[in-house]
Amino acid sequence: MQPGQPLLPCWPQVKAAVALDPKLVPAHELWGSVLSAKGDSAGAKRELNIALSLNPDSGRAHYELGVVLSQSGDSAGAIEHFKMAASDPDPNISAGANEMLRRLQRP
Repeated sequence: MQPGQPLLPCWPQVKAAVALDPKLVPAHELWGSVLSAKGDSAGAKRELNIALSLNPDSGRAHYELGVVLSQSGDSAGAIEHFKMAASDPDPNISAGANEMLRRLQRP
């Protein structure tokens, strides 16, 4: 299952949250995850970059963008974002980022 897959049923609400408050970082993070799960990597990148422009320290946005970049074949870009996410205080985000770094940096 893709990371944003469980969010697909609520995509209209997530999209509405972004429209209601364009500066709400979690809404952009979730919308990016939904777009990624729907196969819209360009839209996912756009939303996650908006989240990062609003909060450059967002571990979740860095992690999700790393996933999107990895899936699109940009390993170097993915590694850069997973490194940023690896220092997030949320242990789920940092553990996930470290696991992705191990996978991407294997010889």
